[in-house]
Amino acid sequence: MYDALSPEHVQIQLVERVAHFHQTVFAEAEFDVGLDFLTCWQNWIVQRPEPGSVLHFVAHQQHPLSRDDLERAVSLWPQLAQFSEQLVQAWPPAVAGLHRLVFADGQVRLTLHFGPQGDAWHDLNKPDSQPASRPGSVVIIGAGIAGACLARNLAERGVSVQILDSLTPGQAASGNRQGALYAKLGVDYSPQTALSLSALLFAERFYQQFQTYQSSTGQAPFFHATGLLQLAFNDHEQQRQHKFLARNHYPTGVLYPVTAQQASDLVGVTVHRGGLWFPQGGWLAPSQLCQALVQHPLITVHPHCRVTGMAQSDRLWQISARQSNATAGSDQILNLESDQLVICAGAQTPELLPQAWLAPGERLRLKPIRGQVSHLPAAAITSPSAVICGSRYLNPQHDGIAVTGATFDLRDGNPLPTTASHQENLTELDSLLPGILNTEHPAVTAENLQGRVAFRCTTHDYQPVAGVFATQSMKTNAGAWMFTGLGSKGLTYAPLLAEYLADRMCSQPAALPHALAHRLRVERVLQQE
Repeated sequence: MYDALSPEHVQIQLVERVAHFHQTVFAEAEFDVGLDFLTCWQNWIVQRPEPGSVLHFVAHQQHPLSRDDLERAVSLWPQLAQFSEQLVQAWPPAVAGLHRLVFADGQVRLTLHFGPQGDAWHDLNKPDSQPASRPGSVVIIGAGIAGACLARNLAERGVSVQILDSLTPGQAASGNRQGALYAKLGVDYSPQTALSLSALLFAERFYQQFQTYQSSTGQAPFFHATGLLQLAFNDHEQQRQHKFLARNHYPTGVLYPVTAQQASDLVGVTVHRGGLWFPQGGWLAPSQLCQALVQHPLITVHPHCRVTGMAQSDRLWQISARQSNATAGSDQILNLESDQLVICAGAQTPELLPQAWLAPGERLRLKPIRGQVSHLPAAAITSPSAVICGSRYLNPQHDGIAVTGATFDLRDGNPLPTTASHQENLTELDSLLPGILNTEHPAVTAENLQGRVAFRCTTHDYQPVAGVFATQSMKTNAGAWMFTGLGSKGLTYAPLLAEYLADRMCSQPAALPHALAHRLRVERVLQQE
């Protein structure tokens, strides 16, 4: 439920509510310097809420402060420094729209609306029509970046999660050694651009926690905030960037134009054109990230599973699967039960859906796109110090390997790396960054390169899917969801869309305005043949 915040009542209200609700929501007409939010957060922590309890604070800011101005303002209240320092660190750039900030391992969520009080703010500020209904248990099919982000998000809200995966977490489309955190924003600002930008800004905040992450096995940090150069690699792209800069004005904390010399200084190698510099960009180790995300007491992972059945029984889901067990030498039959079910199976999604869920002649407009990356030994290239994107991307070398690619093969189902795809990657990289390859090195031949193939799942309109799955054959409020179609931007889209989907599954304030959420609905990818 929502409350108009009266600062003098903050502590009284929290004392009354923490004991009775797993979520408390406050709405404020003007955020100002955040004093009410910080006080609310402080008192929430004092009350020692149970694990999984969530404090939502929703506020509007007509004219957002800069991070420096906010830092100076909150310094006047040193008693709140424990909380204000975190707010300053996470403070978003002054981009109009909704911004979701997450603190205290998911127990405190701040939703800020920047700019004029338009439809997005009014939709957000409407009271909840009914009490929050957090599911007690959820089964997620798929442990790639989408499934892993969603599982962790739900677990931090106190939901018990079981994950079924045909391999192990982060081994399918999310299994590459390196992946770039990247979004190509449209020349004209549109809902598609707004969604990409919102996802990018949220992902940059989300991945900050993994810059210094050390796992129990001693694995290195998974996110490397090197910055990212979107290179104006040919005349067409250069013209596109000129139009983009003429029609848009982004804060420099998001991106800014650079000359060829400035770009060369930033990435540590010579580039012959300028481009757009994303200072908060970088690269991740997706597989390791997925494995880290599912390490939570409320998450159980069932690897090497083939789902054999999904059916509703009263208000519960019954999911059956056959799990391979190499040690035992035989398969194990799993029978799981949950309140809600989410399909995050990427390119395998269509084959998982029972035909009874679809109308006669109906199909999902999802398609797999083959992408092959090439692994370049460090000695075979002049390694950049930051990610460079153009017709291909090139990541800085790590552990002796720099990843470049990926191909975009629409009608190729070959799961194995090919010499032809390696050659395509080498040719495109040489065109993008002339002279960066050490052509005398024996590894710089398509026949000698190592690499990997993954199949991205995308939709007919290249926009992701994150929403409820409901057909006439299913019961009302069935609790079935779909989260897929992230294409080549999974690392960028997954954190925000997992946040949004978990909001909806738990009947909590949404991280996306209706206009953007509408673009994610499942119905648009259902088509009569």
